[in-house]
Amino acid sequence: MRPRLSTLLSIVAILLAFPPASAQYEDERGYEDDGIRQSVARVSWLEGEVSFNRGDDPDDWQPASVNYPMTLGDRIWAAPGARVELQLRGGTVYIGPETELAALDLAREVRQLSLNLGTATFRIRRMEPDEVFEVATPNVSVTFETPGAYRIDVDEDGNSRVSVSQGRAWAAAAGGQVSLERGEQIRVRGIDRPDYDVVRLARGDSWDRWVEMRARRYRSVRSVSYVHPDIAGIDDLDAYGTWETSSEYGSVWYPRGMAAGWEPYRTGRWIWRDPWGWTWLSSEPWGWAPYHYGRWAVVRGRWCWVPVGPGGRYPGYSPALVGFVGGGAGWSLSVSAGGFVGWFPLGPREPFVPWWLRSRTRERAAGYEYDYAYRRRVTVVSRDVFVRGGRVDRDVVRDTRIVNEVSRSPVLRGPIPVLPTRDSIRVPAGDRRRDVMRPPEEIGRREVVTRSVPPPAPPSFDRTLGVIRDRGGEPVPADVSRRLSAEERRGEARVQPVRPAGGDGIVLAPRGDVTTTRRPEPLAPSFQRPPETSDRPVRPDGAPPARVPEPRRDVEPTRPAYEPRRVEQPSPTPARGWAPAPRSEPRREVAPTAPAEEAWPGNRDVSRPPERSFDRPTPEPTPRVQGWTAPEPRRQRIEPTPVPARPVEAEARPAEPRRGAPERVEPKKAEPEKVETKPTPTPRPRREAVPQPMRAEPDKM
Repeated sequence: MRPRLSTLLSIVAILLAFPPASAQYEDERGYEDDGIRQSVARVSWLEGEVSFNRGDDPDDWQPASVNYPMTLGDRIWAAPGARVELQLRGGTVYIGPETELAALDLAREVRQLSLNLGTATFRIRRMEPDEVFEVATPNVSVTFETPGAYRIDVDEDGNSRVSVSQGRAWAAAAGGQVSLERGEQIRVRGIDRPDYDVVRLARGDSWDRWVEMRARRYRSVRSVSYVHPDIAGIDDLDAYGTWETSSEYGSVWYPRGMAAGWEPYRTGRWIWRDPWGWTWLSSEPWGWAPYHYGRWAVVRGRWCWVPVGPGGRYPGYSPALVGFVGGGAGWSLSVSAGGFVGWFPLGPREPFVPWWLRSRTRERAAGYEYDYAYRRRVTVVSRDVFVRGGRVDRDVVRDTRIVNEVSRSPVLRGPIPVLPTRDSIRVPAGDRRRDVMRPPEEIGRREVVTRSVPPPAPPSFDRTLGVIRDRGGEPVPADVSRRLSAEERRGEARVQPVRPAGGDGIVLAPRGDVTTTRRPEPLAPSFQRPPETSDRPVRPDGAPPARVPEPRRDVEPTRPAYEPRRVEQPSPTPARGWAPAPRSEPRREVAPTAPAEEAWPGNRDVSRPPERSFDRPTPEPTPRVQGWTAPEPRRQRIEPTPVPARPVEAEARPAEPRRGAPERVEPKKAEPEKVETKPTPTPRPRREAVPQPMRAEPDKM
């Protein structure tokens, strides 16, 4: 019995020292709850000359690169003839020629973009119940209420068109908002006092057909059956690999056409992106999902990717899922110190300790050493190649002695003590050209209309470099970044100048008569962040700000919501030419589609009409007293039957004529009236008088 008890105690000790596989995997996915609310979008495809501008280096435009992570403050510009695709959680953004798009806020629960000029189509497949997706333009804010297909066009004057092919959306500006249903388009003209009209959606053009062709690729993707649907980049896996079944891991993906000796996390380079720090940027066209989600394993002698299944919880974005080791001159924040940097892919259920934040996982992992399955298959480069973002596959160290020395070094349980340089924030590898296409300068200075104030723009890289050195190579956390941004920009700390969509009154107005379109509704108050200052940063504790509520139409008026419910007019007699549509009505009358030959924004005068039909005085509503409404006219014509023989009794019972009028026509009510005509009736004679007519009837017969 004692040997069994000792064996049991040994097993318990091992379990306490090393968390079970499922718990370790939960630790890997739980870092999102430790303060990182920021998210990314992937540059998945581009054609033509496309420029990219990082938020921490706003004065430098560089050529865009596939698989580059776009995050808070970044901008992208498609030159004439160019096209771009951006993939984000649950959807894709298609950017047309001569278009500038900026990321005002990219977080787990908020997608807030700005479209200053050009054309962009948004195909949204999935939206969480608490997720908000907003696109700001120079004169209107568009909020997508449901998944669907939306197109937004902005011309050089800042006029906007919003087309809804599928789904529902809200267009808000100047204190008012207009709902948009499937098959409708709103045209908003003007900046300070915008007006609009709602028309039927016309037949698609060449841009819509191209977007449909690109979006069709996702519908026939086999990989969606094996990977979580919120993970971007899974539509590339079918073209570059095959799916097989493993007895240990289930469905796994094998990349196709890999050369002998190929290793994951080797074809690409390392870049620096706050708040994650060192981030893997793959040069392989499929290199997004397999390097930022899931794990790698060797099955049947080949590397395969073990994904996060479709039934699991969304794991969250990770800059890389590797373990770092060092060697040579040892870890040092100085590049001139020499040495080497190594890393290896983490296998399924192996402990993952994020190096970009001080998490609970790091504290628990500090006391034990884990036997990693692929630690001997480490990739090693010199510190200089690592810092300047050099191609790893071209400069990988092949000296066996150096590789063995680095692989025997301890696995890092904290920040990577390698200080980045300006070469670490280069978008293309080794490209130092300055003659890239840029958007017009006046476009970047435009104000855009937003429902909620976006977060501050990230501080410049030069400003954060000293903080990174002081923190031993750890990236700048969110609260420190906001404080640095407020101190550096001194007032305007936003990605782009913004103008709130709300106001004291509704200035937004229909362009034509209200009978041909719909009346704007008052804009509900939305989440507003307090002003950012150097001595009073927003949420200094690093906790995520309050969530912007989801747009809803079915909430009570007393309950705060992102979108107000539809308020019915109090008057039963609406204004002439317009009546509120019932809530159950799926569609409302809109103006006929404008002729195709009419140039947009049109040759009509865009100034505000001197008088709008809904400005006319509305008849006073019928008064309501204690919850009772006056009867309709047709019911007032029903009068009670007059009773002239009982004037005194009618005065004693004033309510009887209204409530008992229909009953007086019955014979039972008329019989007592004849008896009451006798003088001084008594109960006894009264009972004898009733049967007397009954005795007289047989005599007559």
